[in-house]
Amino acid sequence: MQKNPDLERLEIALVQLGFALEQQEIQAEAERTGQKEMRQALLDRIDALEARLRTILEMDAGALGAAASPETEEEER
Repeated sequence: MQKNPDLERLEIALVQLGFALEQQEIQAEAERTGQKEMRQALLDRIDALEARLRTILEMDAGALGAAASPETEEEER
């Protein structure tokens, strides 16, 4: 039995389209995964910077408290 050439071309085109759509889906998933990883890396970096900033602010507050202590002692005398 001989197939219709137009039907064969249509089948080939549909298979190619299916492969192309699958490839697009794979690429989109890879991009989503990459974006999730990048987002998580940025959130981790923000957390680290926040912790560092808190440490610096605590050190500054401690230094200000230590600097204020001698003045307070002099005023009390």
